Amino acid sequence: MGKGVLATYHPAVTFGCFLLLLLLGMCLSHPFFVVCSLLGAVSYAVCLTGKAGLSFALKAALPVALLTAVFNPVFNHQGVTVLFTWHDHAYTKEAMVFGLVYGLLFAAVLLWCYCYGQVMTSEKLLAVFGNRLPRTALLFVMTLRLIPRYRRRTREVAEAAEGLYGTPEAGKLRESARRFSIVLTWAMESAVVQADSMQARGYGKGRRSHYAPYIFRQRDGILSAALLALFGIILAGWLQGACKAVYLPEIILAVPVGWQYLAYAAYVCLCFIPLALEGKEALAWRRRLSKA
Repeated sequence: MGKGVLATYHPAVTFGCFLLLLLLGMCLSHPFFVVCSLLGAVSYAVCLTGKAGLSFALKAALPVALLTAVFNPVFNHQGVTVLFTWHDHAYTKEAMVFGLVYGLLFAAVLLWCYCYGQVMTSEKLLAVFGNRLPRTALLFVMTLRLIPRYRRRTREVAEAAEGLYGTPEAGKLRESARRFSIVLTWAMESAVVQADSMQARGYGKGRRSHYAPYIFRQRDGILSAALLALFGIILAGWLQGACKAVYLPEIILAVPVGWQYLAYAAYVCLCFIPLALEGKEALAWRRRLSKA
């Protein structure tokens, strides 16, 4: 069971919500949309996992944004506003802003992926794609499981080695190579055992039946309609050029006029829908406790 109120909705609705957040977060590079996406992702990550979410934002997402902002002008010299020149290489304001914006965009996408991992489970992903794309869904789920599985196994090997031999004072590279060899050997043996197990259970011999204990309820339909309406408003604003942002060779940012402000408001609502659901559930829980 995933964390958060969004995990209690139908898996298709939950997956669709994160799909919209990720796709729009990657496609809209206007500073307003990037900042909204980042704030929404950070807030939701902290709401789901507390200090762990904040730690991920500070240790993983923020360094990525800063490194992109710092190193992009080193390789990208486009721009009309030269800040300074070093070794015949011009460092421009446009290249630095470009790196900062796309660094924040990438950080927001990382945080939304982190939130997705906390809310969506492999069972729910199979429930969404199990009937239509069973092999693809199974392969995707198995691939996602490999990273935490190998990390856990690497930590176990390291702890066992330190318990037997102590912390190596010299030859750390050789010790790391030995531990990597152990993990790699275990991974190959595990793959063989898993393949034999799948073959013994009849995998690949005909169409598999799939059971998913999920019912599409009224609240799932309401949330789906809300997501589609917000996406339609944002798409209409994008088609009208209200979301346009150009950074090279000069910075040109679209300024909304008239009804186009609705696209900006819709994106704010979309980014904070998961957090709003959490707040609504917490408020309802407090009311029930006060009546008890």
